[in-house]
Amino acid sequence: MEEIEFSCLYGKDVLQKLQDRLLEMYVEIAKIFDENNIGYFINYGTLLGALRHDGFIPWDDDLDICVMKEDYKRGLQLLRKNLSEQFYVIDDKTDNYVYRWAKVMDKYSKATDYCPFNNKVENWGISIDLFRCSMEKVGKFDRQERANRNQKINHQRKLNKGGQSIGRKIRSLLILLICCFKMVLYDIRAIVYKREVVCETEPTPTIFPPEWLYPMKCHKFENISVKIPNKSELILQQVFGDWQTIPDVSNRHVHFENVELFDK
Repeated sequence: MEEIEFSCLYGKDVLQKLQDRLLEMYVEIAKIFDENNIGYFINYGTLLGALRHDGFIPWDDDLDICVMKEDYKRGLQLLRKNLSEQFYVIDDKTDNYVYRWAKVMDKYSKATDYCPFNNKVENWGISIDLFRCSMEKVGKFDRQERANRNQKINHQRKLNKGGQSIGRKIRSLLILLICCFKMVLYDIRAIVYKREVVCETEPTPTIFPPEWLYPMKCHKFENISVKIPNKSELILQQVFGDWQTIPDVSNRHVHFENVELFDK
């Protein structure tokens, strides 16, 4: 296969080792989930990589898993109890962590993120995202309402976490007030009309019909097999548009400015 050009400031050899480490993490998580009947599948950039490259997008340095909402709390408890000592779970109760979903972190890594607020989290390193996914009744204006709610929660967390300049605090407060006003409007206009699958992310959740998810399939990913949705191509089309075309080299970005991996 022709080599794909991209830029990686911390080195492509380190990126390859990082991806190998993420695969180790995934295998541990999947084993725990499978043994305990936790519903999960890969999504977003990881799903795109699986279908377009049979593995990682060449410049990708994280991994995305969706976990069914009814299994989410129990899944995190099982991970905390059964993961090897190298890996651990962080969530929205972790100091300075601003996201609503949990991550499985690698203890033997250190990363400098392009998002500066991530670098405030103690021992920030490489990780796997664990997004919630649920079956919900979806209203006519639900996509807009959820995006608004996510924005509201995000700015609430930023205000509560502190560490922002006065200007940023004022901006977050104004956005928060606007979001609250919009929520009232959406409550008035909402019309429930069908059940769909809702996968959380920011700023807008991914929403699609149940038949796009079930029955799930297995798909090759590097040297392992992963769980993917039934109609992954349709999900990728919704999220990325023309997902089969590799983007211009100027749009091939890693998530981290620097990464260090340490011996176990």
